[in-house]
Amino acid sequence: MSVRRVLVLSEQPVVSQGLKLIIENEGSAEVAIAPDEATAASLISKLTPSIIVVDREDTAMDIDHPLLNEEYPSKLVILSPNDDRMIVYSRQDVHEATLENLLGAIREEDLSKSD
Repeated sequence: MSVRRVLVLSEQPVVSQGLKLIIENEGSAEVAIAPDEATAASLISKLTPSIIVVDREDTAMDIDHPLLNEEYPSKLVILSPNDDRMIVYSRQDVHEATLENLLGAIREEDLSKSD
């Protein structure tokens, strides 16, 4: 199994550190943390992550968002604590924001069966 690079973008240090520990404990992933979008953009160009996990207040995000840069074919997973949803932009699916669904998206499992 190849090692994936995951970037966690969250303004909340407890959330970003918690997600980093969870993802690393799952295995086969190196995790970097960005506290803001400017740092994330810099890390994306250096690390080329295959998955970007974003903790946001709402699930609304422009599909032309800079984190979805075509040069870097990353899967974008948006966690929304306000409405308990998770959006996976590579598939444009919306799922319940559970630990199981987050790890499934990172593992690239088919999440359509979990709803």
